[in-house]
Amino acid sequence: MLAAAGLGWYFLGEHTVRNENNTVANLGTSHETPQGKPSHLDESSLREVGSLDKESIKSSLGTSSEKAVLPEKNFDFLANYCLNCHDAEKEEGEVNLEDLDFHITTIEQAELWQSVLNAINSGEMPPEDKKQPKSQEKADFLESLSNTMVDARKVLSDSGGKITMSRLNKREYQNSLDALLGVKLDEKFLPADGGSNDFDTVGASLFLSSSKLEEYLKSGRKALDEFYLKRAARNVKPFVYRVEPEILIKKARENSQKAKKDAKKPQHYGGGKYGQHYARLPHNDKGAYLMLTTGNVLIHLNPKKEMPPGTYTLRVAGGVTAESPSYRHFIELGHPEEGKNIKSQLDGFPIKSLHITGRPGQPNVTETQIRVGMDTRRDFVIRERQPTAWGHLRKILNKEQNRNGYGHEPSIWIDWIEIEGPIVQNQAKSPLDQILDLHHEKSTGDQFKRARNIIKDFAIKALRENQPSAQFVDALLEIFKRQLKIDKDFDVAIRKPLSIILASPGFIYLNEPGREGNPRGLSDRELAVRLSYFLWSSPPDDRLISLANKRELRNPKVLRQEVERMIKDPKAHHFAAGLVHQWLDMERLDLFQFNGQTFREFDENTREASREEVYQSFLYLLRSSEQGQVHNLLKSDYVVVNAMMASYYGLEGVKGDHYRKVSLANNSPRGGLLGMAAIHVMGSDGRESNPVERGAWVLRHILNDPPPPAPANVPQISRLDDKVLTKRQRLVAHQEEPQCASCHRKIDPIGFGMENFDASGKWRGSYTTATMDKATRKKNKGFKPKKVDASGALYKGPAFADFFELRDRISERKEDFSQGFIEALIEYGLRRPYAFTDDELTSQIMASAKRQDYQLVDFIHGIVQSKQFQSK
Repeated sequence: MLAAAGLGWYFLGEHTVRNENNTVANLGTSHETPQGKPSHLDESSLREVGSLDKESIKSSLGTSSEKAVLPEKNFDFLANYCLNCHDAEKEEGEVNLEDLDFHITTIEQAELWQSVLNAINSGEMPPEDKKQPKSQEKADFLESLSNTMVDARKVLSDSGGKITMSRLNKREYQNSLDALLGVKLDEKFLPADGGSNDFDTVGASLFLSSSKLEEYLKSGRKALDEFYLKRAARNVKPFVYRVEPEILIKKARENSQKAKKDAKKPQHYGGGKYGQHYARLPHNDKGAYLMLTTGNVLIHLNPKKEMPPGTYTLRVAGGVTAESPSYRHFIELGHPEEGKNIKSQLDGFPIKSLHITGRPGQPNVTETQIRVGMDTRRDFVIRERQPTAWGHLRKILNKEQNRNGYGHEPSIWIDWIEIEGPIVQNQAKSPLDQILDLHHEKSTGDQFKRARNIIKDFAIKALRENQPSAQFVDALLEIFKRQLKIDKDFDVAIRKPLSIILASPGFIYLNEPGREGNPRGLSDRELAVRLSYFLWSSPPDDRLISLANKRELRNPKVLRQEVERMIKDPKAHHFAAGLVHQWLDMERLDLFQFNGQTFREFDENTREASREEVYQSFLYLLRSSEQGQVHNLLKSDYVVVNAMMASYYGLEGVKGDHYRKVSLANNSPRGGLLGMAAIHVMGSDGRESNPVERGAWVLRHILNDPPPPAPANVPQISRLDDKVLTKRQRLVAHQEEPQCASCHRKIDPIGFGMENFDASGKWRGSYTTATMDKATRKKNKGFKPKKVDASGALYKGPAFADFFELRDRISERKEDFSQGFIEALIEYGLRRPYAFTDDELTSQIMASAKRQDYQLVDFIHGIVQSKQFQSK
């Protein structure tokens, strides 16, 4: 147990620890308590060893030449409508605006100005019995003050470029365990990150509490237990588990006939018109057809119960009927739902989906790999992909049964399924595997010497080539000796000191020691670590460490070559997923469930595929030497998709589950972020498109012109409640209120320019009732299809006739887009909020990128080659 919860400082090794009260333990490298005695490093000895020193960790706001100043033109508005009540003499509500400085330099000033903004936005001020401003006058003032408040927030949160000490976030911790042990710990066993609106790399939001230390100890031990199970599997002969589904169906049919009175028995084969229909299907004696809701819905896979943790190959031989639509050419792998009467459902979401490309009787083999962990269920099922909610398909089934008597037409025919593994050949050994192989049982007759060697070598790897002190290793060896007396087994006892290493600050923190106020350049080793966690979210590999040891990594030419190498590595996907997901606020993609009857093709598989399309499009540009310009994220003549997304977009000839570049027709609305389904899904509520969300997202992430937060207590236009209006008509009426007009006149035109995309990101030419739910359809009784009007004009900018012209206008704003991307890149890469002190760095990166025609990779080179990235 930990000594104290939330107070004091905790000793886990040789580095500084920040606890939840933002205090710091600076333990140096002596590994001694204040009394000078060596510390024991098991869980019961994580103790307080110092006193609070808040001054040593206080963050400076720094200085900035940037100012938050409300333009003087707004004084007349305040004089005419506010100061008659809120001057130094009257101070109604104890508010004096007469002495309030237009230059906002303090939090207190900013809070009062925000109160002014909120009061006018809500309509509370001026009071109804006072003189009222004209609508345009009020809207202009609100816009000016809103923009000033955005500037004030930036100025007052400026960190002055200081990089806060940073621990590994959840992604990095998971990847670091994987790099050390070859174990990808399930997310539910990972300590959570702190809540923050910043990137998850920002150190200030990644505090370390006493309870979190306990979590790290448990997580590290769990990962080690799984490692030893996987290591033991190296001596297990791989097995092949094969399923012939037609044989399973035959047996199920025979069992069903014997026990047909048992209502709980699943009717796998089925009877009546369904059974008659199935019996007529070709090749049903050589394979099985997957049915959506009745009959052979699931194929169960139950490999050996002793299936050890590791990597397994899944192979599926199958085909699809020529008549079936392309979106029904996919299967999904998952775990069967337990304890329910409906036997067609999965336990949670699918593990993955697979594209089936053969024909019945002429199967093609689709292959993938799955990782099985210590806690992974050993029973699997295959089914045709379908909506998560079974009831949505049931409604479609009823219509189909009324039409043909048996239900859905079959689409997928399965010949056989195999699971092979665990795969050990050609698999690179983890660092801990290599250490244990080097210090094997026969390497020395002294088991304590062997344990010490293992502890020391593992500590070096875990601390990212930082040498542990002799006292640190000795203390861990003492823990091993005590544990060995309890466990009687070397391989079990050694896990405790190893797990403590995995909970030590040297592992959890990216250790870059320095003194307050004295910036310094990073050492080559520190630079290797920072670069690796930037581009891979994981520890440096042997090549980076080798270059660092030879002191060659800081050479600009070598550093550039390493960046090029690293972005081509599969681990660069961690960079794309980590940066892009947060930069584009993609967490909204998971907020809403879609009705499987209304949006038949948008299921959990599509959601994941659309998310991956965004990441893969970014990676393609990052790695491309010909089309790698950043503005291809705004508009392009291609997409980067797999078969599922190609089917979703109506693109033919794309097979397989891997992502690749696919050229588009000249009139395609796809190509670039504004054509991607994921972006439009985020701009909906799962039922209807939301022009306001979409317009605000474009302003925030594409044009780098974020609108201010929505005002509180926005008045509703009750006179329109009973009227059948289009979204455009309703939002135009909404702008009758000045506090709404100040924002919506910028947001709404962009949002309506994307109205050709429905809630699920499908292209439409007209509004219909097809995608309306029952309540909305009833409310809009008598509604007739109406052509989508996507015309408009950018605020104080050019007009556009449709989505295609809007996309053209937006793609011309590549400098604004690049500016926003650079700011996100700096915050993500330097692990602290973007500051006004970074403006010079931004200008340098922008200038360099312009010279290279905005090649995406040059933005990465720009930050990596910068003094800021290479300094502490």
